[in-house]
Amino acid sequence: MDAKRACEKEMTDAECLKFHGLMGRKEWELPKRVVQCDMINRKGYNGTESHEYLDHKSVLKAKVKLLAELVRQSKNMVAYTGAGISTAAGIGDYATQSSKSLVHKGKKKHTGSRVLCEPTLAHYVLARMGQEGMLKKWVNQNHDGLPQKAGMPGHLV
Repeated sequence: MDAKRACEKEMTDAECLKFHGLMGRKEWELPKRVVQCDMINRKGYNGTESHEYLDHKSVLKAKVKLLAELVRQSKNMVAYTGAGISTAAGIGDYATQSSKSLVHKGKKKHTGSRVLCEPTLAHYVLARMGQEGMLKKWVNQNHDGLPQKAGMPGHLV
């Protein structure tokens, strides 16, 4: 089904799960496809097409509100991040297939030492959450040092 359309008819459970997750609401609009890429990401891992989507502002706001409530309720929150968190710092990732990806928009891919890269907003937010005791552990698949540069206590990474 084409995710470009708004929900003229009721969204299926499968669409809701795919685009909004387990806690998503069927009344939320489907996201807008902003990059078309039929290449399969993560070949060999049940990958899907590498299209990219953006939520409508109202849906994004609702998702952020839901996430904030989950964070407030959490007693042992753990962040598990991969390459996607560092792409905004110019570090390439394995899964991004499209040269038109939003990951590349306005960004220069870093080709030198990763030591020279700067943390992203996401790194700073997670680091602050660790400093404040909201984030108990950060499992990071990257070896770029950006969590520590952002101020995440080393014993929590």
